[in-house]
Amino acid sequence: FEKKLTSNAVEACEKLVAETKTSMIAYDGDNLYTTDLTQTVLNLHEIYGEPLSQEIASIAAHVSGFHKILVCDDDAKKLVTVVRPQLEKVAAANNARVTQAVPTMLELIPEGCSKALGVQK
Repeated sequence: FEKKLTSNAVEACEKLVAETKTSMIAYDGDNLYTTDLTQTVLNLHEIYGEPLSQEIASIAAHVSGFHKILVCDDDAKKLVTVVRPQLEKVAAANNARVTQAVPTMLELIPEGCSKALGVQK
């Protein structure tokens, strides 16, 4: 079972990240990618134990697509009040949804996907 975000969703998310000056980590299987190795991105590796993200010029240019994208910022209020409403619009227009497990990270995933479903399949 595998479902990836649409290319339009990835492009829109990358644009939003640039506009809001947040960080992003895109997941393609066990490989993680970012356009900027910010401290927030490094924290995902150093604190949460995720693989270190590879820095690439453009997330949208990665042809094999992504299973999910994390949008991160140390300012949790900014994520909720500024970024999330815009990311919800991206999700609604691209058959995706937004979840949030911790205050400093929003997760964009394809509609119908969840960790429980992935483990089950």
